[in-house]
Amino acid sequence: MLRSLGTVVAFVSMSVFAGGSGCSGRLSGGRFSVEGVGDPCALSVEGTADYGGASVAEVTIEYGTLQCETRVCLANHFQGVRSCPYGRYADGVGPIGGAACTTGADARAEILPQCVARPVDKALYCSCRCANLNGQTDDGETYCACPDNFECTYLVGAIGESDKPQAGSYCIKRGTEYRKGDACVECDARKRDCDGR
Repeated sequence: MLRSLGTVVAFVSMSVFAGGSGCSGRLSGGRFSVEGVGDPCALSVEGTADYGGASVAEVTIEYGTLQCETRVCLANHFQGVRSCPYGRYADGVGPIGGAACTTGADARAEILPQCVARPVDKALYCSCRCANLNGQTDDGETYCACPDNFECTYLVGAIGESDKPQAGSYCIKRGTEYRKGDACVECDARKRDCDGR
């Protein structure tokens, strides 16, 4: 298990991959430029029947996903699921005015609405690890260089030795850093305030 900014972090490892990180073009200090950072992705657990969605208090990093050229899907303090901006009640029914949610085999788990200030384009997308726990890239590991409009931000601390390969900083969209205590104003289907969807 990993920790981030004082909150529990879910870490999902779909598969271990060696070298196949979607990286291209060697830069200085063991860093690589990457294609696909910022591309849309969904956590694989969204397809399970009892998954109620990600929590705004957590960071979830999924390694090995084929949705991303980087093989890393990042839910950076994102709430809910990608396909269901206004949430879903426990009986499987969506809120008034909200689109039906298709996630989960039995469509019964309650899903919280997404946060207005942290929609999918700001908090759920493909990313890559850009620095280690100490903010360095010269330890022999492979890191990426964040593209324009992204910044290398510390997200994940290690509790044990096994966490160190995933701990450290990841590329996040500039201006989307989460601050502990930020309120989540949930999307309201009646107001269509979740990017108009």
